[in-house]
Amino acid sequence: NTLFPILSRNTQAQSATRICEAALKYTNAISFPLATALFALAPLITTHLFGHEYQNSTLLLRLLAPGLPFVFVAVILIGVLQTLDQQKRCAAGLWGALLVATPGCSIAAGLGNYRIGTLAYALSYPLLAGILFWLVQRSIGPINLRKTFAQPAIASLSVGLLIYLGQDISLPLLTLLALTCYALMLLFTGTIGKQEWALLYSVLQN
Repeated sequence: NTLFPILSRNTQAQSATRICEAALKYTNAISFPLATALFALAPLITTHLFGHEYQNSTLLLRLLAPGLPFVFVAVILIGVLQTLDQQKRCAAGLWGALLVATPGCSIAAGLGNYRIGTLAYALSYPLLAGILFWLVQRSIGPINLRKTFAQPAIASLSVGLLIYLGQDISLPLLTLLALTCYALMLLFTGTIGKQEWALLYSVLQN
């Protein structure tokens, strides 16, 4: 939300694209590892928070986890469209996703198959994010998918694999290893570059 006042003063396509890409990149750099950690640690989370009797809900949590980044992406893109005075497009995208997703979720839940219902619910978020992403690109032009999605996703998947394979390690040590690995992968994939180091340096100076 901090970026949106800046975006409202930079409605030219090139400036708006750069600001939107930065917002998506940093949001995905946070939400992707959260989703992968949630997927990998689903058995541990359900057991420790709710007890062994809820262990069967691990699959449902894992079905929901991949949709988490798209919730954040949808929130960002809705804010971008509203800031660019594209409320009608934003509303059309929301209604379109709602009309497509609601029947599938309702039918699956009505049949009593909560796994399929949960999957349909989880898939509604990528659908909504995809529609909003298309609308934003129509407003400001092409957005760099490699920089905003692919790089954070590759970095977070490596961390998710580490967490999944290292579940027998103590949680503090696993957390430290995962954070270190993720920081290195952000550097390796180029998600964090000269611009981010310069920003960090100026923040530390002040």
